Amino acid sequence: MAMSSRKFRAYFAICVTFGVAMILAIIPMPRDFFWLRPHWMTLILIYWAMFLPNFVGVISAFVVGLFLDLLHGTV
Repeated sequence: MAMSSRKFRAYFAICVTFGVAMILAIIPMPRDFFWLRPHWMTLILIYWAMFLPNFVGVISAFVVGLFLDLLHGTV
């Protein structure tokens, strides 16, 4: 059974934006401006959960959180 084109585009857009948010989360910033850095992953997660709640929910937030912990090297 093939995935519909609209569903594929939605998953692709979600994955690309989460990838960009992960890159933005690990870009180094000077310590003086660290407090200005937004939590990109949280912002993107809230956006997709409001825009496409059937695709992004608690499970995807858990998975994205695990990836973010791996990127930062924290528990």
